[in-house]
Amino acid sequence: MTKNRHLKFPMLVSTATLRQIGGEDFMNNNAWNDFSGTRTYIRVPNKAAADAIAADLPAFMERNLPEDQKGYATRTNQQLYLEPLGDIYLSPRQDFGQGTNNRSKIITALALFAGLILLTSCINFINLSFSQMWERSREIGVRKTVGAKRRDIHIQVLVESATLSLLGALIGIAIGTGGAKLVEALSPLPAAIAPVWMAVSVLMGTSVGVIAGIYPAAKAAKMDPVVALRAE
Repeated sequence: MTKNRHLKFPMLVSTATLRQIGGEDFMNNNAWNDFSGTRTYIRVPNKAAADAIAADLPAFMERNLPEDQKGYATRTNQQLYLEPLGDIYLSPRQDFGQGTNNRSKIITALALFAGLILLTSCINFINLSFSQMWERSREIGVRKTVGAKRRDIHIQVLVESATLSLLGALIGIAIGTGGAKLVEALSPLPAAIAPVWMAVSVLMGTSVGVIAGIYPAAKAAKMDPVVALRAE
């Protein structure tokens, strides 16, 4: 098993072995209290089924707890919980996972940091688009002189902006995939980038290019061809 698993235990003992040690009623006496850390994993078909099971857990305890233990269970507020496996790893609510409960906070902080980087990149990309637009003022003026419409200029700038941003996303995916394979080769940790996140990266990269290019494209489309041709 991998080192970053959420299951932490000093040993594994099967129910059959426990029956051999304590008899058939090994969990049907006062020794039951020693098994307060027992975890049971189940697979349910959908969320509705999971909700139904969770709602029935108090009645399940009432039906199955021995009579001589119901008083103790009531006094100590013994309960059964159902928790999604994803929550066990990211934000365990019932101490089913790691001792710390800060993974979701770390992911949120990293996501906010990534968002700030993305915003800064958009601003820098807009400035770069403006710079390129002024450097290509003569080209824009010539295109307008020979009949190009505002829409044509607008589309050209947007397509170029989206293409440049998409190229950056593809380079980032290549670097990330190579880094993941390197980590997997040099350590026991599994590392891979899921195809769905590659698709998200491509979509976000294209979107950033389009959004960042909207204003520069509008300015380029409105440029006076005479002024553009005179630009140095």
